[in-house]
Amino acid sequence: MQGKVSVSYQSCSFSITWYLRIVNSFARNSYASGSPSSNFQSPQVPLLRCSWIEFMKRILQNPAALLTDPSEDGYCKIQTVGDDLSDDHHKRRRIWTVWIMGSLFALNIIFFATNSIYFSYQSQWRMTQSEQTMRTLYSPAQGVIRNEIRVFSHALARSQYHGPPTDETDEAWESLYRIGISRISTDQASLLPNWTEAIPGDEDHYVVALDVFHQLHCLNLIRKALLPKRYGASDPIVHTTDPAGNAVAFDHVDHCINSVRESLMCNADIAVNVWQWDSKKMVSAPRLDNLHVCKSWGDVYEWANEHKITSGFNTSRHAEYSV
Repeated sequence: MQGKVSVSYQSCSFSITWYLRIVNSFARNSYASGSPSSNFQSPQVPLLRCSWIEFMKRILQNPAALLTDPSEDGYCKIQTVGDDLSDDHHKRRRIWTVWIMGSLFALNIIFFATNSIYFSYQSQWRMTQSEQTMRTLYSPAQGVIRNEIRVFSHALARSQYHGPPTDETDEAWESLYRIGISRISTDQASLLPNWTEAIPGDEDHYVVALDVFHQLHCLNLIRKALLPKRYGASDPIVHTTDPAGNAVAFDHVDHCINSVRESLMCNADIAVNVWQWDSKKMVSAPRLDNLHVCKSWGDVYEWANEHKITSGFNTSRHAEYSV
């Protein structure tokens, strides 16, 4: 886009410079021949203002000369005799001079406006495919979720989500997505790329859930699957077999692993990790505590909390209306 603007700028600058040289030539021309009392005289060769037709021919034949050749000032060398131009002839030529100057000015304005409109149009429509896709996929939360800069934890950091499983750790994980499913209005539901069910008993609202909560549920399920001694007996959905040892039809953990993979690849974080020299260990080590552009988790959670379904959602009932 910057290249296009530069080209447009150069084109307009060239046109304006050309126009000013033409105006200057005609102005000097008019001054020299427009008044009987003019004291203008060439010190070397007698000059007469060229006819506008001849002058324009010279411009069209060699337009660069008007910008680069100081001698190209709109005058023609003539014989010193036979100068019988009448006052009427001078007046007509002055009229033509004004007309040409006005026409050139108008043409430059049109040229500049056309270039501006063209490059503005091009910049609007030549958006990347990702920008076009983002504009077509609607989310009811998109208007209130802000972006923020965050620093990720370094490799050895510990948080409430780390460490051996405890009741406190389980609560920390489950509180991330316990908020459940949400409800949206009919107008919002009509903008979704896929249709969704109306809430039975509350058909003016429709059921949705932000996908991030599903991904967090899946990640927690994978965490539990790594700790069968704690979660094996109390959470049967973690495992891929029933108590008799038979494989279940739906492998929940396998589904969650793939779901998290898809989400990570879809929302590929292109923030960079860096390697820095550790003078104590004498090795270059990666740093993970780098800056990232993130969606504000506070905004995400607040939106979901404000739109959560409080009356319950019976998945065994089907409302007559859907969008």
